[in-house]
Order: sequence, then structure tokens, then C-alpha cells
Amino acid sequence: MSGDLYIGIDGGQTSTKSVLADENGHILALGSGTPCDHIQGVHGIERNRAAIHSAVQSVMDAAHIDPARIAGVGMAITGAAPELGAEMVFAGIIREILQPEYLWIDHDVAGNLAGAAAGEPGVVVIAGGGSIAYGINATGTEWRAGGMGYLMGDEGSGWWIGLQAIQAAGKAADGRGPHTELLPMVLDHFGFPTIRHVISLLYGPDFTRDQVAALVPDVARLAHADGIAAEIMSRAGVLLADAALAVIHHLYEPGDEVSVYPTGGVFRSGDILTVPFAERLLDEWPGVLIRQPQYEPVFGALLRIWQASGIEITPERLGRLHLLP
Repeated sequence: MSGDLYIGIDGGQTSTKSVLADENGHILALGSGTPCDHIQGVHGIERNRAAIHSAVQSVMDAAHIDPARIAGVGMAITGAAPELGAEMVFAGIIREILQPEYLWIDHDVAGNLAGAAAGEPGVVVIAGGGSIAYGINATGTEWRAGGMGYLMGDEGSGWWIGLQAIQAAGKAADGRGPHTELLPMVLDHFGFPTIRHVISLLYGPDFTRDQVAALVPDVARLAHADGIAAEIMSRAGVLLADAALAVIHHLYEPGDEVSVYPTGGVFRSGDILTVPFAERLLDEWPGVLIRQPQYEPVFGALLRIWQASGIEITPERLGRLHLLP
């Protein structure tokens, strides 16, 4: 086998995925690594180094490839915001083990959009534990809205929905708010007899934000019979649409068609969230086309490094992306 090879890396806080392919789109190996983390965090650089090195080694070992054949590496990494100088840090990490001619490095949301839209312009809205909207137009101009973390928002995210449910349960418990089935649901979820026990957990040393985001399926289920739960889910859909609209208004002209790709676990909550999301978008921007993501984010990182290397994204190349030899 001869020719240049390319690696795409999608580094998130849950796991890191990697793909090795040639310039024609033939997938040679899929791999994985340890989770990434924000480089500003405690031991952030060390954790990202371990994640990237393990993800690269995973595909290299699987395909038995000489590192000298790697012409380009695309990395979509959590917290890799270019404006914070992260690009130089990650470039240094990859050059410890490879010497590619081409590098593409950006925040993980850029890889999400590249995969969702197959390298074309559009807007992706991600709603998992956190939330963010990111877009790019035909001129290559980028914009994002949200993604500021749980202290500054993450509106519409799993964290936000879970927190709203706990707050509504607390108000129902002490009489500040109306009765809601969210109260017994929250108590049952955490296995506590009173809301005060839940409060102790939230402020305790063993608390994690994932524990709050895990409430989303139960809130969505209750929303079909409980008005407060329904209001929370509907509001989440609207807030996620507002993030997308902020990006659309910045990148597009009135009347433009815009492809919007919703992704993340929150969007699996069903019509109770997706209908308000779509209605809000279309009410303000009738040219919105809500589409399903086409490829996983790791393939988005691969597409971006192809583009950075001057490789045209053709239907033939795209058609091979799901195939292993």
C-alpha cells in the first residue's frame, strides 16, 4: 500500500475516537483513546496528551502503518478554542509522535458540524450534558452561541433540564410552587425521602453534573401528563432554537435556506422538545431545513483535514466513509 494517509480525531470529555483513512476515503482503521479535557483544567494538558497519543496509537497499531505516511491530522477537541491559544498546544502534542504536513485543530463542535453536514455549510445544535450552537456559511465565516458551561447557562441542555426539574420539585415541596409529579420523581431518582436530602447531595463532595442530567428521560416521560414537566421540556426546545437562531442571524441573510442539524441525547426526548424547537426556528426563519446528521464527528475531523490538505470532498469519497476493508 502506498500514498498519503490522514487521521481524524474527535476528542470529547467521555471518550476520544480516531479514524485512519487514505485520500480516497478508504477507511483503514477506527480507534479510541482516553477522554480529553479542557486544557485550562487541572492536569488538562497531560490528560489531552494521553488521550491524543492513545487515539493515534490505536489506529496506527490496528493498520500497522509507518508514521511517516501520515500527511495530515484533523483534531476536533473539547476546549480547543483557537482564540485561547489551544491550537499551538495541541499541535505540539501531535508533533511529539507524528510529523504531518497538514494540521487542522478546532473545538469539538466544529467536527460535529463537519460530520453532520458532510463538510458543507450549516448549523449544528448540540444538546447533551451541555449545549452549544455552531455554524459556518459559504464564505467560511464561523459563529457559535452558548457553550459557556453550566455556570453561565447551557440552556436547554441535560444539565439545565435536570436542574429545572429539581428546582420545581423544591418549590412544590415547600409550597413556593404548584404541585408537580416532578417531586416524587426526583426523590425516587436519587433514592431519598425528602428534598432536603437531594439538596445535601447537590452541595456535597460526591456530586457530579451527570447526576442532574440523568433526570432528562424521566422529565420527558412525565411531560405528557405533568404541566410543569411539559413546560420545562418545551422551554428547553425553544432555548436551543434561540441558540441556533443567534448563529443564523450572524451568518446568513434573510431569506437564505439554512440546514440545521440537532444532535445530542436531549434531542432524543421526543416531540415534547423537538416540536417546540422546530416551531421556534421556522417561525423566525422559514428557510430553515432541519436535517439528521450525516456522519459522526470523528469523520467530520477527517473531512476537515482533507479540506485543509486540498482534497476535494466528493460523493465517492463520502460513500466510503462507513466502510472498513
